[in-house]
Amino acid sequence: VVMTGPLAPPSIETLLDPGFNFQDYWDQASLQKAFNPAGIALLVAYLGLIVPMIEEAIKTAGIWLIFRRISNAGEAYLAGALVGAGYGLFEALMLSQPGPDWLMVGLLRIGATFLHTAAAAFTTWGLYKAVHTGKWWIAAATYTTAVLLHGIWNLNAILMSWLISEPANGGWITTLQQYHLDMLPITVFIILSLVTLLSLPVMGKITNQPVSAADPNQ
Repeated sequence: VVMTGPLAPPSIETLLDPGFNFQDYWDQASLQKAFNPAGIALLVAYLGLIVPMIEEAIKTAGIWLIFRRISNAGEAYLAGALVGAGYGLFEALMLSQPGPDWLMVGLLRIGATFLHTAAAAFTTWGLYKAVHTGKWWIAAATYTTAVLLHGIWNLNAILMSWLISEPANGGWITTLQQYHLDMLPITVFIILSLVTLLSLPVMGKITNQPVSAADPNQ
């Protein structure tokens, strides 16, 4: 779908792997000319929107079975965090592979686990608040935030893979430009990882209100 040339496109699992390198594809059939705008737009929409929407929706599906047993928003937040951490661990085990890039992939999976944990916790908290207050915009807002963060992470991984595969010497960018461009996705990964990690205790403190408080749903 992404390419117009005879070479088959990489699978979605390959594209989602932060260690994926486009260089092998670049060396075959001049792949730089094989990409088309419509295919790139479809790829961005799929990895940056559709996949995050599906994952953020089904990630907390297990909590739906015990949702009535959750007594306050703090418990909902904690349950979501546990589910997100489990999902992140499972994804890390599935995507991390031995090889020369295992350290970079492992570090990225740590950040991705922070993202999954915070996103699931935030979404579950928003759903609990919506159910008990009738303000469904809260659920929509938290879900949308989780999808946006997830989408930025996925697209940033693709950008990083592409920048790694683009040679500086003889290419359209100089070595200095290559360095600054390479630092862009790394910086985004670090910022997202720190934001999601630091948000966990902050939001946990906000949602961990005593049941005897005036509003037990806070």
